[in-house]
Amino acid sequence: MTLTEVNIMDQPGLYLVLSSSPVSYYVDTRFAHPRVLRANPNLIQYATEFDETDGQWVDLTDLVSLPLFERDGVPLAPGDVDWDDTPPWVLRVGARPLMACEDYNPDGTTYAFPWCPRITAAIDQLEAQPSDEDLAIGPETKLKKYGIETW
Repeated sequence: MTLTEVNIMDQPGLYLVLSSSPVSYYVDTRFAHPRVLRANPNLIQYATEFDETDGQWVDLTDLVSLPLFERDGVPLAPGDVDWDDTPPWVLRVGARPLMACEDYNPDGTTYAFPWCPRITAAIDQLEAQPSDEDLAIGPETKLKKYGIETW
């Protein structure tokens, strides 16, 4: 199901978040602890130590929608951006989600890190976990479904 906005805590589910970037995000709030997976098709094929969390589920400790920067794919003028419009746990087309994540070091300690994807172009609520094949397919292919151009 394609959405333009969803509070992921009020409507638990598995969501695919797409932008013009080759990276896509899967956000899962169906369990006690929300989690996120960053699918970078380039790094799945050519993994590096720097991006060791790509392709793995990590704890999502917080999510805030930054203000809307676009409406219907058209950028807003700077004076039209409402900087007070930052709802928690909301994904929405036209805004960037700021995600606070947590993962585990080999010694069992945790570390926190942020992810702030590009402006969301599409949100899809999914029925099932993404397959390895889904994770390796770039959003260019996925975004054709929505008619969104990538760069």
